[in-house]
Amino acid sequence: AWKDQSGIFFALITKTLRGRDYYAACEVRGAIEKVQPGTFFACHPHGCLSAGWTWNLFWNPDFHKRSGCITFFVDPFLRTKNPWFRQVCDWYENESRKVASADKKSIKAAMLRGESLAIIPGGFEDATIMATGLERTAIRKRQGFVKYCLEEGFPITPVYTFGEAETYWTFSHLPKLRMWFNKYKIPMAIFFGRWWCPVLPRSGVKLLTYVGEPLMLPKVDALWAEHTNSLPLARACSLFLLTHTIAHTCALCAQGECSVGRRRGVLA
Repeated sequence: AWKDQSGIFFALITKTLRGRDYYAACEVRGAIEKVQPGTFFACHPHGCLSAGWTWNLFWNPDFHKRSGCITFFVDPFLRTKNPWFRQVCDWYENESRKVASADKKSIKAAMLRGESLAIIPGGFEDATIMATGLERTAIRKRQGFVKYCLEEGFPITPVYTFGEAETYWTFSHLPKLRMWFNKYKIPMAIFFGRWWCPVLPRSGVKLLTYVGEPLMLPKVDALWAEHTNSLPLARACSLFLLTHTIAHTCALCAQGECSVGRRRGVLA
């Protein structure tokens, strides 16, 4: 009965309601053929409400077929304390897809089971720095996941969604004040989408999620990983994001779909 409930709910969202059709396009591109089970997907950017992550990964059965059993990691408060979100996650789960709190214990447990993992490292900070039309992601201080991957020998695959920055109009002033609130886990993303329902994203957006080449990591001793500077690997992920931002910007400009001035890449 539990499996049937999950299947019915998943079909309701993906087939009956066809949630992905809300947007002008929802596509997964890049090194898709290299996606394999037992991979850590570091996804960017968070944006306001993670539209790319939600529709191109979370609710995408084709992606699940390639990733194998996968656990999506979210904010612990949302997973355990928010009644509505917790119920949705419970209905979503089955043997091949799960939703867990983004904490060390849960991440390590999923790795030991040999599952794929997907997380948005930028979190609240990513949401706070979002500015409409600008490609921004917070990565420089997000190194913990690299250490976990080193300890278990997990490959890291960077994932970036273009179009996330177009889903909402955002208030991008007072950045230092809003980042200060972030230190206390207080989200300071101020945004609106449709005029008649601001919480709904803008519908004419193309969500193009690019999957990068996996970064193959050796399995190292936990003590060594603890004292190793994982910044170079985090910067490798950043470099992939930046180069694809530039390449995609050039392609869009050639098609007349955007201007270079509006689509600047920022790695915070």
